[in-house]
Amino acid sequence: MNSVKRKVLLIGWDAADWKAIHPLMDEGKMPHLEALVNEGTMGKLATLTPVLSPMLWTSIATGKRPYKHGIHGFAEPDPNGTGVRAITNLSRKTKAVWNILGQEGLKSNVIGWWPSHPAEPIDGVMVSNHYQKSRGPSPEGWPMRAGIVHPPELADVLAQFRVHPSELDANQLLPFVPKGAEIDVEKDKRFELVAKILAECAGVHACATAVMQNEPWDFMAVYYDAIDHFCHGFMKYHPPRQEHIDEKSFELYKDVVEGAYRFHDLMLGATLKLAGDDTTVILMSDHGFHPDHLRPKEIPKEPNGPAVEHSHLGIFVAKGPGIKKDETVFGANLLDITPTLLSLYGLPVGEDMDGRVLTEIFESPEEVQTIPSWDEVPGDDGSHPEHYQFHPEDEGEMMNQLVELGYVEEPDDDVSTAARKSLSELQFNLARSYIDANQHAESIPILEKLTDEWPEEYRFQNQLAYSCLSIGRLEDARRAAEGLIALQKRKREDAKQELEKLNQQMEGVAVDDYPEDVICKIQDEAQRLKQSSQPQHLLLGCILTAEGKHEEALKVLKCISEKSWATPIVPMRIGGLCMIMGDLEEADVLLNKAREIDPQNPRAHQLLMELRLKQKKYQEAVQFGLAAVSQRYFFPVAHYQLGKALVLMRFYPRAEEAYKVAVSQAPLMVDAHLDLAKLYERYLRKPELAEEHYCKVEELRERKLDPSIDSAKEERSLSGYPSIEERKEIPAEWRKNEIITIVSGLPRSGTSMLMQMINAGGMDCLTDDVRKPDENNPRGFFELESVKALGNDSKVLEQAKGKVIKVVAPILNQLNRIPDLQVRVIFIERDLDEVYASQSSMLGRLG
Repeated sequence: MNSVKRKVLLIGWDAADWKAIHPLMDEGKMPHLEALVNEGTMGKLATLTPVLSPMLWTSIATGKRPYKHGIHGFAEPDPNGTGVRAITNLSRKTKAVWNILGQEGLKSNVIGWWPSHPAEPIDGVMVSNHYQKSRGPSPEGWPMRAGIVHPPELADVLAQFRVHPSELDANQLLPFVPKGAEIDVEKDKRFELVAKILAECAGVHACATAVMQNEPWDFMAVYYDAIDHFCHGFMKYHPPRQEHIDEKSFELYKDVVEGAYRFHDLMLGATLKLAGDDTTVILMSDHGFHPDHLRPKEIPKEPNGPAVEHSHLGIFVAKGPGIKKDETVFGANLLDITPTLLSLYGLPVGEDMDGRVLTEIFESPEEVQTIPSWDEVPGDDGSHPEHYQFHPEDEGEMMNQLVELGYVEEPDDDVSTAARKSLSELQFNLARSYIDANQHAESIPILEKLTDEWPEEYRFQNQLAYSCLSIGRLEDARRAAEGLIALQKRKREDAKQELEKLNQQMEGVAVDDYPEDVICKIQDEAQRLKQSSQPQHLLLGCILTAEGKHEEALKVLKCISEKSWATPIVPMRIGGLCMIMGDLEEADVLLNKAREIDPQNPRAHQLLMELRLKQKKYQEAVQFGLAAVSQRYFFPVAHYQLGKALVLMRFYPRAEEAYKVAVSQAPLMVDAHLDLAKLYERYLRKPELAEEHYCKVEELRERKLDPSIDSAKEERSLSGYPSIEERKEIPAEWRKNEIITIVSGLPRSGTSMLMQMINAGGMDCLTDDVRKPDENNPRGFFELESVKALGNDSKVLEQAKGKVIKVVAPILNQLNRIPDLQVRVIFIERDLDEVYASQSSMLGRLG
C-alpha cells in the first residue's frame, strides 16, 4: 500500500469542553484556539461509555471499542501476583494508528498518550504516560525509569525537560490562584495540587516541543491530562458559586479552571508555530467536563466515581491543507479519529474498526478504501513482542495519583483480594462497553458472574437488572431488582448499627476532637447509609413499563422526588411513559424539562422527535432528530425515527441515508429494514434494493434466536409485518410509482424559465392558457390556474401524476396535508435582491 507523505499533528486535551471554552473565546482569552477554529472545521465529539480516560484514549488511537482493544480501566492485576498496578498498554490487543503508520514507512512521535507505558519500539519516538510523574520532594533523586522512553538512548536527553513542582515559583502559580498569598500551604494542600498538575503539564509540553524540533516525524501525537486533573480538583469552585461551596474556598480557587484553559491555549500557540502551516492539525478531547448547573454536588464513593463529573461531548477541531474553513461537523465520535487519520495518509480503513472517516471535513473528499483488518497485515509495526512482560521498578506514584483522583480504591492489604477487586472492575467496564454498543446479550454473562462473586456490590446488580430489561428478559430483570432492594435493606441496617457504635465510642468527646480515622469511618458509613436509602423507584418503574403495567409504573415513578431531577433521566422516563399512555401534553412538558436540564442530551432530543411524530409535527421531528444524531452518532433508533420523519416530509433521499445508518448500526432492527424496503419500492424506484431488505425481514422472521439475544424485543417487532407472499398483493399503483414533478420557487425567481427548459427537454408539463404571455413573460407562464386553489381542492394533482406542474413557494406547504403523495420538487433559488428588483419592475409595469 502506498501512503501519502504529509505531516499530521494530533493534540489531545483530556476533558476539554466547548461549554467552558466558548465564553473564554468570546472574551478573547483563547486567541490561538479561536484562530484554529476560524481556519478549520470544528464540532462536538461524542464519547463512549464508560467515560474513563484509558479506555477512551485507546479507542481514539485504534478506532475500536474497548471490548475489541482490551484496555478496560485504570488499574490491572500485576502478573507477578504482587498486587495491583496502574494500567499498561500490554493489555491492548490490536494495533494503534502509530503501529499502522510505522509499517507503512511513516515515522511517528507519541508523547504522553494514556496508556503508553511501557513505551513501544515504534519507528520514531515514544514517551510514555509515566514520564512526567514526579517522585520525591525535589528534582534530585528523580531518575528516568526503564520503559519510559523509546529509543532508550534519548532518555537522559529528555529527562531534562521534566518539571518538578518545587521548581515553580509564585509568579507561575498566581495566574491560577491570584490570592495564593492568603493560603496556609501547611494546612491547605489544594495549592500544592495546582503546582503538581501544572508542573506535569509543563513537562509534557516541553518534551513534545523538543521532540518536534529535533526528531523527524510524519505523525505527531501529544496528550495533555491537565484540564481533566484541574477540573476534578477545582471545577467545584468555578463561577458561578454553587450553594454548597463555601465563599472563602470559592474566592481562592475560582480562577483555576480558567487559568488551565488559557495555559493550554498558550501551549497550543507555541505548538502550532512549530508545526507550520503545511501540517494538518487535529485538536480533540475524549469527553467534556460539566462547568455549569450539571456539576454534581457529591461524587459517588465507588471506583470510577469521579467520572460522574464528565459530560458526553468533547471537542473537535481540524485545520490544514484540504480541510474546510470555518465549518461545523456534526455527529463525530471519538472512534472516527483513527479512520480519519488513515484517510489523510491515503491508507485504507480497517473494516473491523468501529469509527468512520469524517469525509465531510474535506474540501474534496476521496472515496474511502477499506481492508478487512490491519491486524492481519504482516510487517514490523513497532508493537511489543508477543508475551512481552514488563516489571517496572516503582508503580507507587501512578497508583497514588489514581487513588487521590478517586478512580481506584486504595489497594487492599491482602494481595489476592486487591487483584480480584481490580479484575472485577475491568470486567464491569468491559460489560458496560458492550452495553454502550447495544450488545446487552454479551454483557449479561459478565454481570451475572460479577454479581455471584460480589453479592454485596450495588453497581453489578443494578446494571444486570437494566441489561436484562433492555433485551426483554423481564423475569430476570425483576429478580435482579428484588435482590438489589434486599441488599439495600441489609446494608441500611448495617450502616445504622455501625454509626451507633461510633457514636457510643465518641460519647463525651467534642466533634472537633474526633480522631481522623473515626471521622473517615463516620463519613463512610453515612455515605453507605445514604446510598442504601435510595429507593429503586426508577428501576421498578422501568420494569413495570416493560411489563405493560403503565398506571402502576407511573405511580412508582412519580414517587421520585424532584430533588432527584438534577439530571434529565427522571423527567425523560416519566415523559416517555406519558407518551406511551397517550398523554402527549404532559409528555411534552416533561421532555422539554429534560432538555432544559441538559440541552446536549441526545436521548431527550430523540424522545422529543418521537413525540413530534405522534403529534404529526414532522418538521419539528426532523429538527429534534438531527439534534439527537449530531450529539450521538451511534444511535440507531434515532436514525430510524429520523428516517420516518423525513419520509413523512417527502425528503426521500435523505430518509434513505437515515435508514441505511440505522440498519448498519443495528442489523437486527427489523422496523428499519422494512421501512427502507418500502421506501425503495414505493418512492425511489429501486426494486432490487427493496427486495434485498424484504428478504432480510423474512430472514429475521424465520430465524430461531438464542434466548440470551434480543429475542423478546425482536419477536415483538416482527409481528404484523407482511411476508414475501403477502407483499406481492401490494396494489399495482404503488409499483408504478407515478411521481409528480413540481417546479417551485419564489415569484420572479425563474420558475417559468425552468418550466420552458423542462418542456423543451421532452417532459410532459401540465399547463393551461388562462394566463397569457405578456411583457413580463413573453414566452408564457407555464401555469395551471387550478393550482391556486390547492389549499381547498387537491383533485388537480390526480391528473398531474407522471407530469410536471408549477407550484410557487407560498402555496407549496399545502402539499403537506395530502396523504400518500409521491412528489419530487425542483426548487429554484435566485439572489433575493434580484428577485425583489424583478418583482418591483413587474409591479411597475402592471401599474
